[in-house]
Amino acid sequence: MHTITDLAWILPTLPRLSMHGHAYRIIDYKYLAASPPLHPNRYLYGLGAPAAGARFTSKGGPQAIYIANDLATAFDEANPVQAILRQTDPGLAPPTPPGGYASILYRLESVLDISDPTVQSALGTSTSELTGHWRQAQKRGHVAATQILGQAVYDSGVFQAIWYESARVPGSFCLAVLIDRLVAPAYLEVHDPNNNINERLP
Repeated sequence: MHTITDLAWILPTLPRLSMHGHAYRIIDYKYLAASPPLHPNRYLYGLGAPAAGARFTSKGGPQAIYIANDLATAFDEANPVQAILRQTDPGLAPPTPPGGYASILYRLESVLDISDPTVQSALGTSTSELTGHWRQAQKRGHVAATQILGQAVYDSGVFQAIWYESARVPGSFCLAVLIDRLVAPAYLEVHDPNNNINERLP
């Protein structure tokens, strides 16, 4: 990965994709059931990533919501230990705590597609680095390469989200949506035809 200084020059030159569709998000029940609520939004709550760190979000970084293009991928991204053990020996996978999922409708006007080899080359990175073990770097007190990229993308003010290949399910894809960069007509919205959940950003 190039340095954050170099990325500041490179990112504005890269393609900006417009995307729309629906994706999925898994939320632990302890957050859904928190009383008082942690935030007015429960499924579109973006403070978890900067609180604990995430693939493209360092601790204390910008608010971000991570969603996956299918429900199975969303589950595996939210439960990495179970995902890894299920691939090696399903009998070793521990039970998962209760949780909930939501379908998220989205429209994004400016997305950085880092699954594109040309974009990876411009960023000075690779699929192996982008799907690497960011948690290990964070535990050692370092900022992972992907977290450096996420901060640079946010700082550029150019992109609303990052489209990337799942580290848990090769061939499936996810979005890291930067909440503070969402400007209409871009949006995220919980899909609930029964109108029990009314959450929309911005």
